[in-house]
Amino acid sequence: MGWAILGGLMDYPTLRMAHLYPSLLNVAGDGGNVMAIVQRCAWRGIPTEVVEVEQGDTPDFTTFDLILFHGGQDVEMDVVARDLGLKIPSLQEAADQGVVIFAVCAGL
Repeated sequence: MGWAILGGLMDYPTLRMAHLYPSLLNVAGDGGNVMAIVQRCAWRGIPTEVVEVEQGDTPDFTTFDLILFHGGQDVEMDVVARDLGLKIPSLQEAADQGVVIFAVCAGL
Protein backbone atom coordinates (compact mmCIF):
# COMPACT_ATOMS: atom_id res chain seq x y z
CA MET A 1 0.00 0.00 0.00
CA GLY A 2 2.91 2.37 0.69
CA TRP A 3 3.90 2.47 -2.97
CA ALA A 4 0.31 3.33 -3.94
CA ILE A 5 0.28 6.30 -1.57
CA LEU A 6 3.70 7.49 -2.72
CA GLY A 7 2.70 7.00 -6.34
CA GLY A 8 -0.38 9.16 -5.87
CA LEU A 9 -2.77 6.30 -6.55
CA MET A 10 -4.56 6.78 -3.25
CA ASP A 11 -4.95 9.36 -0.53
CA TYR A 12 -3.57 9.17 2.97
CA PRO A 13 -6.12 8.35 5.65
CA THR A 14 -6.76 11.09 8.21
CA LEU A 15 -4.57 10.89 11.31
CA ARG A 16 -7.00 11.27 14.23
CA MET A 17 -5.50 12.62 17.45
CA ALA A 18 -7.03 13.01 20.90
CA HIS A 19 -5.46 15.86 22.88
CA LEU A 20 -6.26 15.22 26.54
CA TYR A 21 -7.12 18.20 28.74
CA PRO A 22 -5.47 20.96 26.66
CA SER A 23 -7.04 23.71 28.77
CA LEU A 24 -5.70 22.22 32.01
CA LEU A 25 -2.38 20.65 31.00
CA ASN A 26 -0.67 23.48 29.18
CA VAL A 27 1.94 24.71 31.66
CA ALA A 28 5.01 23.81 29.57
CA GLY A 29 3.70 24.67 26.13
CA ASP A 30 3.08 21.02 25.36
CA GLY A 31 0.41 22.02 22.86
CA GLY A 32 3.41 22.61 20.63
CA ASN A 33 3.69 18.84 20.26
CA VAL A 34 0.25 18.80 18.67
CA MET A 35 1.10 21.74 16.41
CA ALA A 36 4.36 20.08 15.33
CA ILE A 37 2.64 16.81 14.43
CA VAL A 38 -0.09 18.64 12.50
CA GLN A 39 2.48 20.71 10.59
CA ARG A 40 4.73 17.75 9.78
CA CYS A 41 1.70 15.85 8.48
CA ALA A 42 0.63 18.86 6.39
CA TRP A 43 4.06 19.00 4.75
CA ARG A 44 3.56 15.38 3.71
CA GLY A 45 -0.03 15.75 2.56
CA ILE A 46 -1.42 13.73 5.46
CA PRO A 47 -4.76 15.09 6.70
CA THR A 48 -5.19 15.42 10.46
CA GLU A 49 -8.04 15.82 12.90
CA VAL A 50 -7.39 16.94 16.48
CA VAL A 51 -10.12 16.34 19.05
CA GLU A 52 -9.68 18.19 22.33
CA VAL A 53 -10.84 15.96 25.18
CA GLU A 54 -11.72 17.87 28.33
CA GLN A 55 -13.27 17.22 31.71
CA GLY A 56 -16.51 15.26 31.45
CA ASP A 57 -15.90 14.12 27.86
CA THR A 58 -16.06 10.36 27.34
CA PRO A 59 -14.90 9.62 23.80
CA ASP A 60 -14.28 6.18 22.39
CA PHE A 61 -10.48 6.29 22.34
CA THR A 62 -10.31 3.29 20.01
CA THR A 63 -11.37 5.63 17.18
CA PHE A 64 -8.08 7.56 17.41
CA ASP A 65 -4.66 6.84 15.95
CA LEU A 66 -2.75 8.88 18.53
CA ILE A 67 -3.55 10.10 22.05
CA LEU A 68 -1.52 12.97 23.53
CA PHE A 69 -1.38 13.37 27.31
CA HIS A 70 0.77 16.16 28.73
CA GLY A 71 1.71 17.36 32.20
CA GLY A 72 0.48 20.18 34.38
CA GLN A 73 0.71 21.75 37.78
CA ASP A 74 -0.50 20.01 40.94
CA VAL A 75 -3.94 21.65 41.14
CA GLU A 76 -4.72 20.86 37.50
CA MET A 77 -3.36 17.32 37.85
CA ASP A 78 -5.72 16.72 40.79
CA VAL A 79 -8.67 17.75 38.61
CA VAL A 80 -7.42 15.54 35.78
CA ALA A 81 -6.85 12.58 38.11
CA ARG A 82 -10.46 12.68 39.29
CA ASP A 83 -11.82 12.91 35.74
CA LEU A 84 -9.43 10.36 34.27
CA GLY A 85 -11.17 7.55 36.12
CA LEU A 86 -14.09 7.90 33.71
CA LYS A 87 -11.77 7.53 30.74
CA ILE A 88 -9.57 4.63 31.88
CA PRO A 89 -11.66 1.76 30.43
CA SER A 90 -11.71 3.35 26.96
CA LEU A 91 -8.01 4.32 27.18
CA GLN A 92 -7.10 0.77 28.21
CA GLU A 93 -9.09 -0.69 25.33
CA ALA A 94 -7.40 1.71 22.90
CA ALA A 95 -3.94 0.78 24.19
CA ASP A 96 -4.81 -2.91 23.93
CA GLN A 97 -5.79 -2.33 20.29
CA GLY A 98 -2.48 -0.62 19.51
CA VAL A 99 -3.46 3.06 19.61
CA VAL A 100 -0.29 5.06 20.26
CA ILE A 101 -0.27 7.09 23.48
CA PHE A 102 2.22 9.98 23.57
CA ALA A 103 2.50 10.82 27.29
CA VAL A 104 5.00 13.29 28.72
CA CYS A 105 5.72 14.70 32.16
CA ALA A 106 2.87 14.00 34.60
CA GLY A 107 0.83 12.50 31.76
CA LEU A 108 3.21 9.58 31.86
